[in-house]
Order: sequence, then structure tokens, then C-alpha cells
Amino acid sequence: MKDLFRNIKTIIFAAILLLPGIIWYGAGFLSPGTIEKWDFDLKENRAMAEMPSSVLEEDYTQKLENYYNDHIPFRSVLISWEHKLTGSSESLYNDHIQGVLSAAIYGKGRDTSMDISALLASEPEAEEAFAEISEEEFIEKNGHRYRENVVKESTCRKEGEARYDCVDCEDSYTEPIPVVPHEKKLSYVQESSYISYGYTEYECDRCGRRFREDFEGKVVDNSFLPETIVGNGVLLGRHDWLFYTGDDSLAYYEGTNILGEEELKEYLVSMQKLQDLCDGRGIRLQFMILPNKEQIYPEYMPSCEIADSYKRIDRLVDYIHENSDMDIIYPMQELKEAELYWQTYYQYDTHWNHAGAFIGVQSLYAALDVETTDLRDVETERAPAGVRELIAMAGLDDAGYEPDDDYIISYKPDVSVMEEEGDMYTTWTYHAVSNSPNKQNFVLLGDSFRCFMTDFLVRDFSDSTIAHRDYADEVSDQIRKADILVIEAVERYDVQIVPAVEKVMEILLKEEETQRSENIAE
Repeated sequence: MKDLFRNIKTIIFAAILLLPGIIWYGAGFLSPGTIEKWDFDLKENRAMAEMPSSVLEEDYTQKLENYYNDHIPFRSVLISWEHKLTGSSESLYNDHIQGVLSAAIYGKGRDTSMDISALLASEPEAEEAFAEISEEEFIEKNGHRYRENVVKESTCRKEGEARYDCVDCEDSYTEPIPVVPHEKKLSYVQESSYISYGYTEYECDRCGRRFREDFEGKVVDNSFLPETIVGNGVLLGRHDWLFYTGDDSLAYYEGTNILGEEELKEYLVSMQKLQDLCDGRGIRLQFMILPNKEQIYPEYMPSCEIADSYKRIDRLVDYIHENSDMDIIYPMQELKEAELYWQTYYQYDTHWNHAGAFIGVQSLYAALDVETTDLRDVETERAPAGVRELIAMAGLDDAGYEPDDDYIISYKPDVSVMEEEGDMYTTWTYHAVSNSPNKQNFVLLGDSFRCFMTDFLVRDFSDSTIAHRDYADEVSDQIRKADILVIEAVERYDVQIVPAVEKVMEILLKEEETQRSENIAE
């Protein structure tokens, strides 16, 4: 009898282990579409574990366990259920319980007004944008009397051109016509709030450019909000803002991962070697680190304890500038100033939106001495964002979140992409040839933040290659031919700069070795 019960329990245990797999593979054979529906992307921002190729591999058992954990039947469905259950309970707690408990334990906290004096230092008053034009009809000069003939009318954005013909002889000359004044008309007054700066906005009746004056800082909520992480590493912020905690992002924000002297020196030595190599080959090298979202929107972060306000990337950038002639861009100030006009990062995603990418590109151009463009001078239309990945990663109900902001930016529509390889948003490498008058070969190696930059870059360079850092080998020919080479990393991936530098050096030095071998052979 004991043997019978033991056999029954063994059969039940085996069924529990095998039945999900049998159903999974059976459904895959009978209905492949059903499996695709069940095996959906969980947006985990990592590569799934692969089956170890040999039992002799180091940590074989751990690798095998990781593989099965990542490929068990119904994994996506089960994890999604867990996220939704957790998200629902967290939403209930946050909406109805947490505020009451926090106020009782820590006090309600007083709202304050954000100090934006540093952001206004470079913000022109609307009147400063107005230019005066001369009302003179005739000009006496060098014994001639000139009459003005308008060749091209000026606007409030662009100069015109006038030709001056002498009424007594055939002498003439040309001069630019200054821009005409904007016709400033009051548009509306925005009161400051938790989600908006206060300002008075004017609009030009001629060109539609917006001017804002009398800025006031956002209202800042100082009530205690604990750090709550849900789902796949999503931090719940204030006023429904969500932040990604992967890749040690909180440490960057709280200032707990400061680089030591030796680590800083390692960055500098590696970057300087590549700089010297590029200088010798006539390649303009530019490094670019992009701020994490929480550095731009600290007002929506929970009550984190800032261990050191002089943070990791600030120190790295300052160290590079103080100990070398290299330039490294960290457009924190530019993105914060842009916040007076546009939202620059997604509320429900960790990336910047198209406005943020535009501002980042212009900061790059300023460093490269390429002509820059003010986003206020470009036709820009606010549009609902289609990127909301942190909601899914947190297991939250998408219906409970308002539409996020993005922008459709009409940038240099007269420039056309003539040829392209790859998709600028979905492929690891992308190459484009355009009819831009700038004939320099441009190459950017970066991470996912590169994607929204691409649409602007291809209109400012006739030959553009934009690729993920890990795929540098696939664009090695373009790297060797580059006039401008940019290595970009978002803040939380700064550790990837040195490996990227080493890979580019390997590519450039390999060509030199090949050329030497060919010369010897000849």
C-alpha cells in the first residue's frame, strides 16, 4: 500500500512538472499564434539567458538555471499577472493609505516654489528679440545718392537684402535688411503648479514664435514619499511620474557611486589615447554623456537621501576638463533650460522625447562648431506620446494614466534622405545619405538615446552612420572614413565608455596594421 501511495505521489509530482510544458509545446504545435500571444515581450531591458554550450563552462549549473528561469512555459503570462497584482495593490496603497501614514509619521511637509534663477540667466526678454529697421529712403554716401531697391523682403526671423543704386550714375552696392520687429500679442498666462512653470506667453502674429516672460518656478511637493519599487524595477514618483531603477540609476541620483581618483584616471587615459589617435587621422572626436531622467526631473522623485550633491558625472566631466584639452558634453543645463518651454523626457518611460533629443543634438552642434537652431524657430507640434514602457514594466493599469507629451518637429524639411540602410528606431546600425550641404562623414556610437537624435542628424550631414556601441565592428569602414566621430552614453551607462573607446581604437589600429603589412609585402 505504501508503494502504491508513493507511486501515485510520484506521478502527481511528475505531472505538475511536465504538464505545463506539454500544454505549452502542444499549443505551439497546434496554434503557433496562441504561443506568440502568451510569450510576449516583458520589456526587461536585458538579453535572455542562453543555454550553456558545454558542461565544462564555468558556472554551468548557474547558467543552466538562468536559462530555464528565462524560458519556462507561460513565463510572460505568470510574471505579467504578478506585476498586475502587485501594481494594483500598490496603487490602492499609494492612493488611499500611504499619504495618511506618511503625514501622521513624518508630517505633511510644506510646498515650496522651485528656484529657477539659474535657468533664467540666458533667457532673453521678448523685447530683446525685436530688431529696429531704418526708415531712411535715400542715402548719401561718398558723393553718391542711393535709392533702396528691395531684393528680398525681411521677416521677423530672417534678414532681407537690399540693393542701393545711385540715381546719378551706375554705382550700386547691396546690404542686408534687418529683421522686422515681432508683432507681440498676449497669448495666455500660466499659473505655476506641481506640473508646470508659471509664465506669461506672447506670440508673434507674423511668424508664430512664442515668447515667455515673468517665469515662476514649479510648486514643489516636499511631503514624505518613500521609495517604492514595483514590477521590473520601476520607481513610483510624484504626480504619476515613473522612473527606471535598473543599471544602478538610484545611485547616480543619490550620489552614492562616486568615482575614485584611479577610476577617473582610467577614463581619462583611455579617452586621451583615442583622442590622440583621432587627431593623427584628422577625425574630430567628441564624447557625450546624457543625463538620467531623474537628474532633469528631481521634483517628481520620492524622498531620496542625497549622499553627495557633487555627483558622479559632474566629477567625471570636471576631471576631464581640468586634466586635458578634451571636451565632453553633459547637457544638463541645456535640458533644464528647455524645460521652461517643453517637456524633454517621457513621464512613463526612461528616455528623452523628441524635444529632449533636439536639445541634445544642438548642444552637440555647439561643441562641434556646427550651426545650431533654436527649437522656438522650428515648427513644433505637441502630440500624445506612444512610449509608455514603464507602465507595463511596473504592472500598472495603463488606463489610469493620462496621455504623455511628445512633439512632432519639422526640422529642415528641404533636406531629403536619398539612401538609407536599416531603421533608425529598431535596428542596431543605421546609415543614411542625404542632400545636406554639409559633406562631412558623421558617425555616432551610442545607446538607445541615439535613436531620436537620428532624424535631426541625417539632415545636417550628407553621410551619417548611427549605431549602438556594441555593434561598432559592423560599421568599422564608416568609422575609419569619419570626419566626425561621437561616442555617446546615457549617464547610467558611463561604464561603457571605456570599452567603446577600446573597440574604436582596435578598429583604427587594425587598418594601420593592414596598411603596414601591405607596404612590407610590396
